[in-house]
Amino acid sequence: AGQFLSKNGLGEAAVIGFFLGGGARVGKGGEVRRWPPESYAQLAEKLIEKTGRPIILISSPKEEDVCLSVAERMVRRPVMASRTSLGEAAALIERCRFVVLNDGGPVHIAAGVGARMMAFFGPVDPVVYGPYPSKGHVIVTKGLPCQPCYRNFRMSDCSHANCLKTLTVDEVFRKVAGLL
Repeated sequence: AGQFLSKNGLGEAAVIGFFLGGGARVGKGGEVRRWPPESYAQLAEKLIEKTGRPIILISSPKEEDVCLSVAERMVRRPVMASRTSLGEAAALIERCRFVVLNDGGPVHIAAGVGARMMAFFGPVDPVVYGPYPSKGHVIVTKGLPCQPCYRNFRMSDCSHANCLKTLTVDEVFRKVAGLL
């Protein structure tokens, strides 16, 4: 992580990490567990504007397309770490001032390395599947009456998938402000 940050001109800068994947293990329909790329891009721009901190987009090689989708929507170029191994991702997450991510394995990686996080939970119950310990983290849900709809290790046949799509950048920014 230190070498990566130095190579990208960040040194000891307090960076903000975005881990954009997650939900792959659920299989078909797992993408509903992800906040939309255009929303991530807008949030990244707003965080750079308000904090002056660089953004690192982190993903596994299998989810590199998500990082590219976010990066191409941004005016201010993020640092790309889109081909990381599990160990590299953990090391980068540990060095971030905080990390913004979708529910899934990355939440537990961040909790395991002691990183502060803001995690999106749509169809999945954060009480059951959220970070442990939960103290010091920000959990973002829309709070729709149908949430959570992931039960018994299965995604529901949701007809709208609005639990993450309808979360606005402004709503999320207000919640992430506590980590700033």
